[in-house]
Amino acid sequence: MKKIAYANSGFLHERKENDTSLRSVVGIAKIIGVFILHFAVLLIGFAFPIQDAQSHLRLTGTWFDHFMQWDAQWYAAIAKYGYQLPLDVQQAFTVTGNAVPFSPALRTTAYFPGFPLIIHLFGSTGSIIVGSLVFIATLVLMYLLVERRFGDTAALFAIILYAINPAAIYESALYVEVYSVLCTLLIVYGLTKASRTGDVIACIAGFMGTSLHELGLISIVFGLRFFQRRQYKFGIIYGLSVVAPWFLFVAYLWGRYQQPFAIFHAETAWQRVWRFPGTGLVQSLPHMSLNTLYVCGFVLLIILYVYASLKWNFTEGRLHEAGVASWDTSLWVIALALTSLSTYIPGAPLTSVLRFLSVIWPIYALIWTRKWSDDMKLMIATGLCVLFGVFDLEGSLLFSHGLFFQ
Repeated sequence: MKKIAYANSGFLHERKENDTSLRSVVGIAKIIGVFILHFAVLLIGFAFPIQDAQSHLRLTGTWFDHFMQWDAQWYAAIAKYGYQLPLDVQQAFTVTGNAVPFSPALRTTAYFPGFPLIIHLFGSTGSIIVGSLVFIATLVLMYLLVERRFGDTAALFAIILYAINPAAIYESALYVEVYSVLCTLLIVYGLTKASRTGDVIACIAGFMGTSLHELGLISIVFGLRFFQRRQYKFGIIYGLSVVAPWFLFVAYLWGRYQQPFAIFHAETAWQRVWRFPGTGLVQSLPHMSLNTLYVCGFVLLIILYVYASLKWNFTEGRLHEAGVASWDTSLWVIALALTSLSTYIPGAPLTSVLRFLSVIWPIYALIWTRKWSDDMKLMIATGLCVLFGVFDLEGSLLFSHGLFFQ
């Protein structure tokens, strides 16, 4: 009997390993499929037979220029020349409507140094390839985090919605967005590990996130998780790691250019100011453009996500669980959404807003936080995929041909 029992246990163990391997293979296939879908939509937009705009940039003279429009020019120039661009280099920016000489002179400091450093190391074309690998990493991490909480189907639809979101072109363009998403995913992933290794991952990702984009500072809210766990030492270390890039950048500007606060004046070159959250959206409602509709849609998704997430945390006693629907992730979603809705440019109040909102990746798992039937969830998820894909196609078409998008 013991031999039979042992044989049976061995069989069960082998079957469990086979099931796990099969799930891994299926998961990898899903991620590859979504990656292909993402680029398929972009390539259709690239190939659309319309004439390039006068503002279309040719930074490399190759096909990869489709990915290098608008702000990509700033990142590439900083990577090559530093933050003080020679006047002859500035002349190239007149194509995209910039007045030269730049005023303020260090207008370039609106862009944090992390991403230009990556371009400096790999070149513009190489950075597009590296960005594609980073995009795959975001798909993997997002799939793992959503699958852990809501299951395989939810994870699949979450990464599809992320891959074809209305501003998905920026996840593969020479922009910083995909790196910002990766850093936040790594923070959440690290916190779910609840181990020394996970804590270190979160701290490193927190530092990287702010070095890449000033809004990375918002991820400091995840530090509250350490204090909840009474890991006060790591809470302080994490907080310092998130704010350190700001101080390092200011110190660099002071030492190199004697203008430590240049970053605070740089945004004025684009007339960007801060208003009460939603001011720009309210002003855009009478015109009701497609962009306005999609921003409204994202705001609705965010509100529903935050409500469902906080309800799940407080009513089901899951305050100690980190992850895609945890209370600290919800705080980050709220903070980033309010900040994104506070940015304002007179005459174009929603400029970049949808791009900022699109990196709020937890909302792509929203549908599975609701207590709807499986058929209802699948129907809504499919509908969102279609709506997202249509605007994603328009965005890739406009962006790649040098027309204004976001």
